[in-house]
Amino acid sequence: MKMTAAALTRVSKWCLLAHQVTVNGRLILSKEEDWELEKQLKVLNKPAIKTIKLENGDVFDCVDIYKQPSLDHPTLKNHSIQLKPSHYPGSDKFSSINKSHKIGIEFEGCPAGSVPIRRITKEELVTSKNLLNVFREESVKNRWAYVGTLHDGEFYGAQATLSVSNLSSIQLGQSSHAQIWVINGEADPNKINTVQAGWHVLPQLYGDSLSRFFVYWTADYYQSTGCYNLRCSGFVQLNPRITPGMELIVSSAEAHVNELTLSIFQDENTRDWWLTVGRVQEAVGYWPKSLFPNLSSKANKVIWGGVASSNQNQPTPPMGSGQFASEGDGKAAYFTQTLIAYSPGSFEPLHSDEQSVYDTNKCYSVSRPDKLGELGYHFNYGGPGGLMVLTAICCPNDQRRRGRRGENDGGFDEGVEMVPPRPPGYRW
Repeated sequence: MKMTAAALTRVSKWCLLAHQVTVNGRLILSKEEDWELEKQLKVLNKPAIKTIKLENGDVFDCVDIYKQPSLDHPTLKNHSIQLKPSHYPGSDKFSSINKSHKIGIEFEGCPAGSVPIRRITKEELVTSKNLLNVFREESVKNRWAYVGTLHDGEFYGAQATLSVSNLSSIQLGQSSHAQIWVINGEADPNKINTVQAGWHVLPQLYGDSLSRFFVYWTADYYQSTGCYNLRCSGFVQLNPRITPGMELIVSSAEAHVNELTLSIFQDENTRDWWLTVGRVQEAVGYWPKSLFPNLSSKANKVIWGGVASSNQNQPTPPMGSGQFASEGDGKAAYFTQTLIAYSPGSFEPLHSDEQSVYDTNKCYSVSRPDKLGELGYHFNYGGPGGLMVLTAICCPNDQRRRGRRGENDGGFDEGVEMVPPRPPGYRW
């Protein structure tokens, strides 16, 4: 079942306002609005072979792998699902002396031949539509701290281990992401293709402030293609236990006590973009090459880092662990063992003269990467947030950083709000 263009237009118009029309916290919808939502939910929530309910309130439906939402995409009607990549690059690069790895996803898994897909509620559908529309507007504050490739090149994947933190203070209208971007198409910004994966806190998408594993893609710079997780056709889910949208268990509010290892790489044979988790590179799924006019052959930019966003009338939220990069590994969030694929099937460290280090010089920072030999680079990032654009006040008690540009602070004058360029391939 598909919604017509007219129906989608009607839904999008009232979704921008529906979250304001509530009684005792419940949405008040007209019969037409409710009917349109029910139609879309039937498209997104496929019939379940088994249903699993978690303690945090999430409901996961185990859906036949050949009937998952991704295969509704027009370019995937005759797609043959690839059950594994032809090659797993770089699995021998991880340090054997690093602390034991746990991805923090607690889930019993689905029966053979089915995959878990987080069930979308009517309330989430409304608020997430509102988010995807609002975050395309200039009224949203976006702040970054990242390390990326300095120049356009030919890249075939990226890899890193990310610390995962508890950012339970984040509220509706705010979001915080830590992720990998793989991008192509910047010659024409409206044709940017990107695949992304990481962890985030995004109350408008889930109705809570939990740290969650996510994926994202777009083939036209966030205009009309792509989505988070499995909320539209595109990303092919394969893993019966690990799926986008799942909570990442973090037991301490004061420190990151968990890690998430991610690899995004292009299959040498099919040219699909694969996503794996863990140091054993357990496949989650892939983005078929047919989704992307530009990214189907290669990427021309890679970024590792964080982005924090909020509405103009709200302070910017914490990023990473909520601590500046200068606090170091004991407190600050980090990316470690960051690697890049200069050719299909092989990861290696990013060349030092090709690194771009960027932060917003006010509420967030990023350290210069430290070389870990053949294991790639390690850097810290993040900050407490708290920026209000109208007042230019940043962080609790307007705390400032002092240090070298690109490491701790840029030394901007107090009270001056600097508006940085958007990182390549990131709309909001």
